[in-house]
Amino acid sequence: MHLILENEENTASRLVRSSGGRPAQYTAQWNDDVHHVLHTAATGERAGYYVDYADQTELLGRSLAEGFAFQGQTMSYRGSPRGEPSAHLPPTAFVSFIQNHDQVGNRAFGDRIAALARLDALRAIAAVYLLAPQIPMLFMGEEWGTTRPFPFFCDFEPELANAVREGRRAEFSKFPEFRSLSKLGRIPDPTGKETFLSAKLRWEEVEQKAHADWLEWYRRVLAVRRAEIVPRLAGVRGGIGTYEILGAAAVHVSWILADAKLTLTANLKGEPQPAATLPRGRLLWTEGSTSELEMGPWSVVWTVSGNALA
Repeated sequence: MHLILENEENTASRLVRSSGGRPAQYTAQWNDDVHHVLHTAATGERAGYYVDYADQTELLGRSLAEGFAFQGQTMSYRGSPRGEPSAHLPPTAFVSFIQNHDQVGNRAFGDRIAALARLDALRAIAAVYLLAPQIPMLFMGEEWGTTRPFPFFCDFEPELANAVREGRRAEFSKFPEFRSLSKLGRIPDPTGKETFLSAKLRWEEVEQKAHADWLEWYRRVLAVRRAEIVPRLAGVRGGIGTYEILGAAAVHVSWILADAKLTLTANLKGEPQPAATLPRGRLLWTEGSTSELEMGPWSVVWTVSGNALA
């Protein structure tokens, strides 16, 4: 049985590692840090806890290579240190994502990232997390690019329901964009039936060309993961990831897997950057454009070098 841990404090390094002959308590932890660095890159958002991740290329590289972005450093939003060292853990001890029920549902209107980011930006960050050695987790409808919101909803008894309703409005009133009472009043009632119904997927979207194309793109990326990444994760240890900063929002990340070196070169920015020297190896996937002169906007290159799989 696999147990996945949700732990805001990022103190999971002792919970997902066996010690003293005893098995680990959990198989892996959801890695909010990967979500935050990729979300801020694609959307430019910097409100709330996103302020600590926006334009922080060091955190982008560290979270992809080592797991946690904050490993005991002070997080200004919290005003205190957060996290523990995590580079010693295998990448399979982390579950990465660009959407989940918390990160979407806790937004005031349940906006999905497909409604917040450009298509080229969205494909770039999806290509990063879907092919990285951490375990990817897709959120319902993500694979066909639905923009249907997923607002927070609940079904509580009246007193608790009212506390939740008022608590959410009080929380969002702290954000500048919600200083207006009229905008606060538009936040969906989490206890309303219409809020629940608005979160349900429209499965007919899959038949529409734009969504069908997006679904086919996901299938092709995941086919590469199944053929090239998953077989190389068996028995993988910690301490295998390294990263290099190439420029603002541009990183070079490498992992030594079972029989090969997996390398990511990415420019997660809407502007070109000076060219990086791409590693030798077999090309697995590309997004955007690269040349000898520059890395194009939202460009992602995955390569693998070493022994081929039998």
